[in-house]
Amino acid sequence: MHDTGFKLKVRIVNIPAEMFIDAVYFLEEARKLKDKPENYLLKARYCRASIILSFFSLEAYMNSFIGGHRSKIGVEGLDKRIIRSKMSFEEKFEIIIPLITKKLTSKKRK
Repeated sequence: MHDTGFKLKVRIVNIPAEMFIDAVYFLEEARKLKDKPENYLLKARYCRASIILSFFSLEAYMNSFIGGHRSKIGVEGLDKRIIRSKMSFEEKFEIIIPLITKKLTSKKRK
């Protein structure tokens, strides 16, 4: 193994927040680019990164929110479903909306 002498220490405190901050950064970088053909690919890359990081941030937030409220939710095997990614983004969203808004969702899942 070759030692490059490069050492990186990263402290991650709040993954959902940090991914959202990165999403905003890439969006701002895209906005800074002038609307010229030579910038189209880079602008698209920044926008794509911003969109993907926004969704990753939202899903990470939903995972931690559901994990913190699992006693109120009462879904059998919820922890294992979240950890194993067997719950879809939409299912997580449907669980969270009533907890945040204190209202029932408009769609009823069966």
